[in-house]
Amino acid sequence: MSSYKFRKNAEIGKLEAETDSFLESCFYESDVFKGILDFDSSENNPDFTRRIIVGRTGSGKTALLKQIINSENVKVHDTIEAENTVFEHIKNNIFISDLIDKEIDLRVFYKSLWLHVLLVKVINLLHRSSYDSFFESIKRLISSSKKRYNPEVANEYVEAYKDNFFNDNVITEITNKMQESLSGGANGGIFKFEGKQLEENLQKIQSVTSSCSGQ
Repeated sequence: MSSYKFRKNAEIGKLEAETDSFLESCFYESDVFKGILDFDSSENNPDFTRRIIVGRTGSGKTALLKQIINSENVKVHDTIEAENTVFEHIKNNIFISDLIDKEIDLRVFYKSLWLHVLLVKVINLLHRSSYDSFFESIKRLISSSKKRYNPEVANEYVEAYKDNFFNDNVITEITNKMQESLSGGANGGIFKFEGKQLEENLQKIQSVTSSCSGQ
């Protein structure tokens, strides 16, 4: 039986599993892990649509993602840093901050921003050679006789943000369009009222933000 001699300043493991040098050699491939990596879309694979990893802080989500990325099953991947995209912009936007201070529920708005960020990431991976191929594929869907979805809606969205569709300025553009829609060009003047008028304005804003999709 082999033995190991601990020396001064020797370390075993890290607090963050993703930075642990033993992660790969000691990682246990559970059935959950294997299910996430199973991209067989046949009816025999109930895990095909399960691609969301949920867990409390420190439960090992990042380490699990690291192992998934390093797997031979994953050929192409990308990463989104929330702090450098949607959250950073919202934090520095005065109008959005005012809405938050007035306790306006902005979950639908946040969802529209995240959907765009995720959409762009996927398009970047699928159309890496040229964005023109993406715009052309949308046009072909419209003229196709077989339509599984509604390509006209997709084309309308693409055309609305075409100039900045693939850069960070689109987050600002989407936010500005929502601000213009809510304030009626009053540059945030909707918050200058008091009493009943302010309450009515806030109710109208909540009604719009609960049904808007970023346009």
